[in-house]
Amino acid sequence: MKKSIYYTGFLIICVLMLFGCSEKNATETAADANEETQDETTTVDNANESKTESEEADEAQQADPEVWIGGEVTVEGDTIIVEGESNLPAGLNIHSGGQTDVMAVGSLIESAKVEEDGSFYFELPNSTSDLTLNFRLQNSDKAAEYYGENLSSATGPFVYETEDSGRYDVKATVRTDSLKETPYSIAIETPQWKERPSDYGDPNVWLEVESVDTDHDYIYVNMNSNLVEGTWLGGNVENAEGGIIPFSFDHQHVNPDSTFQLKIPYQSLRAGMYLPIQVEAKNNSWDNVLEAYGENGEKWTGELVQTNEDGEHFLQFDVELQAPELTPPEEVNLTVDEEEIKMQVPDHLLFDIEKSELKADAEETLNGIIADLEKLPEKTNVHINGHTDNTGEEEFNKNLSMARADAAFQYLKENGEIGHLNIETKGYGETAPIASNEEEKGRNENRRVEIVINPQGE
Repeated sequence: MKKSIYYTGFLIICVLMLFGCSEKNATETAADANEETQDETTTVDNANESKTESEEADEAQQADPEVWIGGEVTVEGDTIIVEGESNLPAGLNIHSGGQTDVMAVGSLIESAKVEEDGSFYFELPNSTSDLTLNFRLQNSDKAAEYYGENLSSATGPFVYETEDSGRYDVKATVRTDSLKETPYSIAIETPQWKERPSDYGDPNVWLEVESVDTDHDYIYVNMNSNLVEGTWLGGNVENAEGGIIPFSFDHQHVNPDSTFQLKIPYQSLRAGMYLPIQVEAKNNSWDNVLEAYGENGEKWTGELVQTNEDGEHFLQFDVELQAPELTPPEEVNLTVDEEEIKMQVPDHLLFDIEKSELKADAEETLNGIIADLEKLPEKTNVHINGHTDNTGEEEFNKNLSMARADAAFQYLKENGEIGHLNIETKGYGETAPIASNEEEKGRNENRRVEIVINPQGE
């Protein structure tokens, strides 16, 4: 009986132990299952997170293909500060560069990164000459992710063809004014291109004048055409006899809309002067230009086609230049800005160095000017202004310029019939240069007496 009780107890303990083990295994199994479920959830979350990062990367590469560049350029003495804006993706590089009317300037070559907000920044050295500044998007692998290989997917008015087929420039351009008082600012503006003409690239080339304007430094010629973008052309002012006027030249490449502008420096504008614009095959090497017109211009047709003595083809179109009906002495420069006419008389024609008494041979020059003044209408406003370079003391220069203006006026009044004119005299000293005082040539130009007809301002 006692043995039976022990046996029964043993069985009960075994059952309880088996039950406990089963419960523990079940709990551990459930925990393992929960852990597996959590791992699966974590894996899904990680997958979703990776997908989101991938989508963000794709979105980052979907920059607006129509590029916009803006901002402001501030000229402060010896420094040019560029505070640029854009819709370009962060991390891309903008390269700066620039040139004068005759040469590139190496010190203007710099690089800046586009910031998160699309901005970029440069500090560049200024020049004593006018500068054309360019801000170009670097053609890189990173840029290709957004705008295609060689920027071929970029669109908008800041996109230009280049010499090589399939390669493009994305750039903004501004121009400084070396004679403007600093500091001053220039906005980076969006080019306003027209629609290309329907016969764009036709070998039967036509050119037409849109406008010809002048100020006292440049002749501005705006032209329309059907020439392909990038075509090289240029023009040099000539006199009525066909003689070339020195230093009165400019050349450009045709714009994306087939227009082009020439900005031609000049010192004097006389009756009969004209501007022959020439497109020369030997100066055109761009792939698209050669494809349109041939390597030697052999595809050109129409009335503009000419051939030189070497058998080379070129196009020529003559632009007439309007000059006032005045005939001052040859060494007196005649410049025009709308209605305002200036006769610029170099001081060596009238005065000895640092003197305000007229030289004996000044009479010939002033008598030639009298002949023009006597023909002007009643009550025409005329200013006689004296100017110097910046050599010497400022007060001395101002007094000298005033004395010289008065001396010229007294001679004109005493020897001509100019009482019908409203004449004023003023001495500007060194404050109104027309050229840089950094070089002797510029200082020579700045020492002058100006006869200003129909003055538009001080």
